[in-house]
This record gives sequence, structure tokens and C-alpha cells, in this order.
Amino acid sequence: MHIKLISLIAAAIVAAALFSACAADANAAKQEPGSSVAAGDSSSSSSAPAATPNVFRIPYDSQDSLNPYLSTTTLNSVLSSLVYDSLVKLDKDFIPVMSLASDIQIEGTVCTVTMKSGIRFSDGSDVTATDVKYSFDRMKEQGGAYAKRFANVAGYTIKSPTVLEINLSEPDHLFINLLDFPVIKSGTFKDTYPIGCGRYVFGASNDAGEITLSVNEYWHGSPVKTLKTLLLTPFNYGDSLINSLKMGKINFAFSDLSQAQSSTNMGSNPVQISLTNMVYLGINNTRGVTQTASFRKAISLAINREGLASEAFFSRAVPSAVPFNPSMYVTKELPNRVQADTEGANSILDTLGYTVRDDEGYRKNGNDRLTVNLLVNTENLYRTETAARIQQALKDVGIECTINEQNFERYTSLVQASDFDLYIGEVKLYANNDLSEFLKSEGALTYGGTANTDLYAAYTALRAGQTDYATFCSSFEEQSPFIPLVFRTGISGFTRTMSYNVKSSISDIFFNIEDWNYAS
Repeated sequence: MHIKLISLIAAAIVAAALFSACAADANAAKQEPGSSVAAGDSSSSSSAPAATPNVFRIPYDSQDSLNPYLSTTTLNSVLSSLVYDSLVKLDKDFIPVMSLASDIQIEGTVCTVTMKSGIRFSDGSDVTATDVKYSFDRMKEQGGAYAKRFANVAGYTIKSPTVLEINLSEPDHLFINLLDFPVIKSGTFKDTYPIGCGRYVFGASNDAGEITLSVNEYWHGSPVKTLKTLLLTPFNYGDSLINSLKMGKINFAFSDLSQAQSSTNMGSNPVQISLTNMVYLGINNTRGVTQTASFRKAISLAINREGLASEAFFSRAVPSAVPFNPSMYVTKELPNRVQADTEGANSILDTLGYTVRDDEGYRKNGNDRLTVNLLVNTENLYRTETAARIQQALKDVGIECTINEQNFERYTSLVQASDFDLYIGEVKLYANNDLSEFLKSEGALTYGGTANTDLYAAYTALRAGQTDYATFCSSFEEQSPFIPLVFRTGISGFTRTMSYNVKSSISDIFFNIEDWNYAS
């Protein structure tokens, strides 16, 4: 492949999630740090098929699997919701909407899923709890992103054809948000295309490698009004999605915008999509001035996240001072200071005794300047732009910030060795707001000693529904083991205007495709 697949095993899982905008989840993409998640067209300009009436073309990677548990590219991963339905879907505010499930109850460590009756797979057979269990088993066997998503699942039991009981190791009041995985028919995992119960069904392919998706006659939801036929068009990684949309090679495209571009024109009526990709400032909690919690809080107060989102991320991110996406229904009302509080930062630094300044306005730490180093991956423009703005923000409160620019390989090595004062990282969180890998002692993301017994206990209480988000976030800010900056957004676009209000979400890019009206 032209673009590397970053390994999702051992330490590289963390490296890929943190440092290159690759996500340790079903949307993980074949990419190098800073490269386009889904870019390219396998056809040349002269041979590319033009859009034809009543056919809606969507790009896919012909070198990747279309099995929802085996696909590794963003292109193919987002397609699964067309053919495979899930127990729930998350809307744009991360609110779970029942799909195959009619009811889900969580009490302590027991999650009881009751499924709708009468739903069929595309071959006409009934969808039952046995199929959901089979899907769970296949995900666990693969040991990839889906298996990690359900690391908190201790077991599951079929109570009846329509009831599945899931037992958790620890309480998690947002566990329901993880149940948007694709359900496949029992016994079909090894088929070229496992059987699903979604809106479409796989059909024939042609000599150009295009695959037809036709409406599933047993689809249980609202009838598909206009887009009766979809054509999956093979792509390589040589041309951009934007150009392909402009040229009419494809009619739809989604990008998680992991590659920074100052200008993005994703066709007609682009839809911005909230992601769980958190960009944060990692801090060494074990050495130097940054081992003091109040000093870390001062750094957090000094940063203008609103400016980072609009300038460093070209308005493709949502600023956040809390470690949860502010677009989520459970966090929308949280106090979220996104502008710099220079006065507050200066007050803390004065209280810590850094009151003497040199001729350039930098604070003194003994006989030397008060200095921190900031490690950044030079292969990602978002990161380097962010680093420059953080450097200026710290200068404004009298802290000298030295930027240590390294290529991805060296950057990753230094972070894993905790050889930094600060670093800029990114991780794709699960939709249940799981911070445990940052906070628990054996966590995979505890670089720089972010593990914190008190905060982990507070987070465990939050996860169990025993405290609220405001209380936890207040404690988090006081400790600031790491500093949230922004949550990135993705975007979908079309070649022509859709006459219906297009909806997309992290759970289903094609959230209401059955209602889309495409004027070909």
C-alpha cells in the first residue's frame, strides 16, 4: 500500500492513537503521521467513470476488507453501517438511538439488552440474541480495536431469543454508547461478505472493481426513498477526495481531516461531524517544575484553546478544557473555559515564588530562566501550529518554552521513554468517555506519570454514576495530569446538493441516508 498501516499492537497501539492521529478503534486508518486518512483514486482522470443518473458513488479501498471486523481503513470502516445494523446508533450529540435493540437497561455491572422482534437479515432469517453473541465472540477473537472497546466485558449470556445479558467487570453508566458495533449473522464471519441486516446488501462487482449495493428488501427501518443503488468505487491513495468530488468520480466522501489543510472544500452541503479524537498537552508529572500540580494548572490557564481551534486547526476542532467532548449530551452544560486566563496563570506562578523576571520578561527559577521543553512531531502541521501558539502563550506568563521538533519515530521513542516536559499528543477516546488508560496505575497512556490514584478513584465513581461530571472536572483541573486542548472534527461532502437535511454522526456517517434525496 502507498500508505502505511500503523501497528495496533503492544506499545504501537498507544503510539498510533496518541501521536499520529490514527485511532485505536474501528475507524483506524492506513496512514503515516499527518497523511490523508482517505485520499486518492485508483483511476486516472481520463478513465475515471463519470457520475451516471440514479447511481450514487462512494469510495472504498479495494485492497482492504469489507468485513466490518477486519477492515482497517477509514474508507471501508465507515461503510459498514450501510450493510450492518447495530443495537444502537449515536446521533450527533452522542445520544444513543435504539436500532436493533428495543430497550437497554444498565444496573451496576449488568447490562440487559432486549431486542426488537421481527427483524430479519438480508437473507430473510431472524436476527436474534444468538447473532449478537456470535458477533461479540468474533470481535474478541480478532483481538483488534473492537476487542479493546469491550475490555470491560466479563461475559454475556443469552436469556431468550431476544434478550442478552452482558456482565461488566466494573460499572459503566455510558456502556450503552459502545453498543453501536455491526451485528452479523451467526456462522457467516468467514464469508466474503458476512450477512447483515442494514439498509443495503452487497451485490455484484464489475471488471473495474466497483461493487453494487442494493436496498435490503428486509430492512426494518424507514424505506429508502431515493438512493436505491449505491456503487462502491475503488480508490488508491494518489488523488485527493476533494478533487475526486469536484471531478464527479464520486458523489460522496468522508474525511476525519487528520491531515492539516488550510482550505477544504468538500463539495455541496458539507456536514461537520464531532469526533472523539482528543488533542492534548501531555505533561511530565514526575520531574522538574511540571511535577507540581498548581504549575500544571497555570499552564492550562495560559492557553487560549479557542484560538487553537480556529487558527492551528483551521476551525476543524472544538476547543475544550475538559477531557470530554463538549458536544456530548452529558457534557454540554459543563463549565468549559476555552479562552486564556492569563491573570489566573500569573497569580499561581507568583504564589509558587516565581516572581523575579529577567530583562525579557521571563520568570527566574533560581539563577536560570523558568523553562520547559515541548516535544512535537514535525510531520503533522496541526501539531507544529499548536506548539508555536503554546510557546507564545507560555511566554505571555513568563515561561520560556523550547520546542523540540522530531520526526514521528524519534518523537514516539521520546514520549514512550517519558523524556519530555511537555508533548502534544492525540488519542481517540471511546464514546463512553473512558479515561482509565491515562489514570490507572497500569494504564497504557500514563507517559510522564499521569497515573493518579485519587483522580482514578474519582473517575471510577463518575463511571459508576456516583458523582457528576462537574465535580470530576473540577478535581481534574486542580491536578491537571494532562491538559485537554481540542477535539477534532471530521467532514462529509457531496458532489451535488442534497435536498434533505443530511445527518451524520461518529456512529453512522450515513445516519439518515434512507431520506437523502440526490438530484443526479
